Amino acid sequence: MRVTIEAEGFDAVSRHLRAIQKTPQSRRTWGTIAQVLRRESMMCFKNQRGPDGKAWAPLAPSTIEGRAYRATKGYRSRLKKKRRGRHSKVFKRHLVGAKALEDSGTLRGSVVTEYDDRSAAVGTTLSYARVHQFGSSRKKIPSRPFIGMSATGLLLVRKILERALVKVGGHFVSRG
Repeated sequence: MRVTIEAEGFDAVSRHLRAIQKTPQSRRTWGTIAQVLRRESMMCFKNQRGPDGKAWAPLAPSTIEGRAYRATKGYRSRLKKKRRGRHSKVFKRHLVGAKALEDSGTLRGSVVTEYDDRSAAVGTTLSYARVHQFGSSRKKIPSRPFIGMSATGLLLVRKILERALVKVGGHFVSRG
């Protein structure tokens, strides 16, 4: 994700941003922004919503059943003896509360941040993350974006940058 700042008096803003980069606290400022970016992604997993607030598509019944089947692996021999299989309480317990993108927690755990004295970024190194972020019509996987910024996150980043500008002697005029 790339954040672009448009402003009147770009030269003045550009000077202030260069001043921020030269301050000893610049890295700390971008580190704080990186934490906000990661927290935004974690909230997407927790709330099962994209950064824009739109709810993720529900899991397909076949996906939920497949997860329950894998989760009850140790019970399968006992379930077959009782001839209950997929109608057992153990199996049904695993059908309830399945969350999208959280089968093993690997994707959620792979969300990392990078920052230096000039920028902050959030992302993941998993190859299949792109399919979940943007969806795939070929594989019939709906888009479930988990990396991005909500309106609240953008306001928080803006406040962090405003504070950094004020610390270096600049001022920031906010319009609505």
